[in-house]
Amino acid sequence: MLWNSHEIKGFTIRAEDGTLGTVYDFLFEDRTWLIRWLVVDTSHWLPNRKVLLPTFSLGHPDPRKKEFDVRLTKKQVAESPSTDTDLPVSRQMETHIFENYGWWPYWGVAYIPPSHLPPNGSAALDTESRDGDPHLRSLRQVSGYQIHARDGIVGPVNQFLIGESDWGIHYLLVEPHHGQPDRKVMISPNWIDRVDWIAAEISLTVDRAAVISLPDYTSESLIASEA
Repeated sequence: MLWNSHEIKGFTIRAEDGTLGTVYDFLFEDRTWLIRWLVVDTSHWLPNRKVLLPTFSLGHPDPRKKEFDVRLTKKQVAESPSTDTDLPVSRQMETHIFENYGWWPYWGVAYIPPSHLPPNGSAALDTESRDGDPHLRSLRQVSGYQIHARDGIVGPVNQFLIGESDWGIHYLLVEPHHGQPDRKVMISPNWIDRVDWIAAEISLTVDRAAVISLPDYTSESLIASEA
């Protein structure tokens, strides 16, 4: 199933012993377009603080209650390392957070459920893995980036469609300047040629006509895209 990032924002995160906070943002790897972290606003019980939660710690979302369950306690989250989520997150900080929760980081090895990991497994990480650049980006910041086809501007990124099973960004929702007003079309990251993070621009490998000819995004589009 695909989730619209706009709909997930604001979902309640519920720990094993109470409410942690609400979904504020998502951090994804710019090389794979996989979401690695949820940024959770915990200000209702941890004043002026946002925390990072790895996506594999989350259960299935409940769209009726608008909430996620997470396999953590409030104490574990309160004791996690503080980090400024408005600044780039270093791999060293990611390592500290995983170590706090007793899990291995996701890089360098295939994902292994926490229950199958040996104790203190993250201690085996070498220096390069700890200090390397994780290329993490914020969905809040990328929202609004201008999409450029090979022959001109298409329009701004509006929202993102996220796979529930893999936490991958499967599509970018874009509002084309040319065509019907209030249209949104789904553009796959496979069409992306490069991203200019300074200029806030995303360049595609196709012409504007290919984007304009895409079908309109609707709720039924989510079902068809996963069929």
